[in-house]
Amino acid sequence: MPIWPLAEGRGVVVGDLFRRGQVEGLDPAEVAGIANVSVLEVARILMRGHWGRYVALLRDHDGAPAMFRDPSGALDCVTWAIDGMRICASHLPPGLLEAAGPSLSLDWDRIALLLSDPGRVGGALALGGLEPVAPGALWRPEGVEQLWSPATFAARPVRSQDEAREGLVRAIDACVGAYATRGAPILAEISGGLDSAIVAAAVRRVPQAKVVAWLNYFAEDPWGDERAYALAIAERLDLSLIEARVSDLAVDPLQFGPAVESHRPCFYGLDAGYDLDVSARGQAAGARMMLTGAGGDILFYQQPTVMVAVDHVRAHGLAAFASPVPLAVARWTKSSVWSVWRQMASRRSDVRALTAMEPAAFIVAPPTLPASDHPWLSDLATLPPAKQAQVLNLTAAAMYGGDCRHARALNCVHPLLSQPVIEQCLSIPADLLTQGFRDRALARTAFADRLPALVISRRSKGDLTAMYGRRLAAGLKALRPHLLDGLLVERGLIDRSVLDAMLDPDQLVWQGGYGHILYAAFLEAWVRNWQSRLANLTLRWCAH
Repeated sequence: MPIWPLAEGRGVVVGDLFRRGQVEGLDPAEVAGIANVSVLEVARILMRGHWGRYVALLRDHDGAPAMFRDPSGALDCVTWAIDGMRICASHLPPGLLEAAGPSLSLDWDRIALLLSDPGRVGGALALGGLEPVAPGALWRPEGVEQLWSPATFAARPVRSQDEAREGLVRAIDACVGAYATRGAPILAEISGGLDSAIVAAAVRRVPQAKVVAWLNYFAEDPWGDERAYALAIAERLDLSLIEARVSDLAVDPLQFGPAVESHRPCFYGLDAGYDLDVSARGQAAGARMMLTGAGGDILFYQQPTVMVAVDHVRAHGLAAFASPVPLAVARWTKSSVWSVWRQMASRRSDVRALTAMEPAAFIVAPPTLPASDHPWLSDLATLPPAKQAQVLNLTAAAMYGGDCRHARALNCVHPLLSQPVIEQCLSIPADLLTQGFRDRALARTAFADRLPALVISRRSKGDLTAMYGRRLAAGLKALRPHLLDGLLVERGLIDRSVLDAMLDPDQLVWQGGYGHILYAAFLEAWVRNWQSRLANLTLRWCAH
């Protein structure tokens, strides 16, 4: 991981750092030269003139420590104090964990929230004793100041379609180009969907990019086989595609590996079969970096929702009722135009209700979720509901970070979740991102000249539900005791009898619920891992 020292011993910036509008590498002397100002100004200079995946570890003029985490949140940062010393880290390997002492504990209220809504993973930690530094926040001993907020950009809407489209293309090309020019051999995913295709097209415009593998995963089921789209992308971009069958590895709670060892559950490693396979393929191809299209569904606005029409009427007034938008949104959301008009007339929506995951049937009395447990959500009240939902979903993008096998084997980069792209998409109103009638409409038109019409016009989405169902059924022998005799049941967070009935091959076929069950198994493994580690840590400290 790169380290950028500041002059005069004022600190270091750890991680990837780029200058805005500059694809070529950053001059270390430029970073060193910003040291003669306060830590607040250092953070502002980094935030406004640079971007990347970094944490700045700073020392103010009076010697006081400070930390600034980049607004994208791609590199995590937690901190704690022990024996008069302040420690911060992005991960907690065993040696460093011992330095935290016996002060850590499982926060069961927080675990209950995560069980009900996995999207909360980007907020407060389920490990008590650790203080997370939020993306875009400056930590100092006297307190934390949130310098960057999504609402700031969402409150400054770009209303010109041409300006929005050109800005989106410019931001994506710059961020993809900055990583692709670094010289590392790249493995790039092409799922067959729009988001990864946009990234692939941007990579192909970088002559220095060293892509050693273009990879597509497909399932045998027709609805999970996206090869036709991936091959069309490969033909349009003139690249050679590797077609890999998705893993049929039975779900085994002992196979989650490092994904359940991180201080945040790393949902990006939840699929152990994929985690193992992509790691092996990347290493075999000699890749050192992996590029994905993660985050595009949030930023380009994939979610079909009547909130888009509410945003439209708040921006355009009564004229919005006579525009084509209400009818288009009604068709998109499969609802009546009368219900859309009624929602527009109210000019508001229950954002949390429309974005929260439906709790699983086996969860006991889902907790009342707090309105806000992430600093980004504290100033959303003035935004229209569709933009509020976008910001709320953006906080869940933390699931793409953390520790897992392929993140250890490859430098996993999600360029669509870079700060310039995030800011550009936040500044584009939801009704313009969707053009009032379909998901990711602006992104489709912006990249129509680079991608095949088959992908640009595609309305379906790959579905691996049946595959996961088979893998769950194959793993029931290990899953049943793991869940039914687990800590989540013991703590009363899961109704054992309801889950017992669901963990039956016939019930899985007819009732489904695969995602909820797989996620519960993953969270159970995370809780067990940390309970064991914390118990061992306490024993070692007592022995000393």
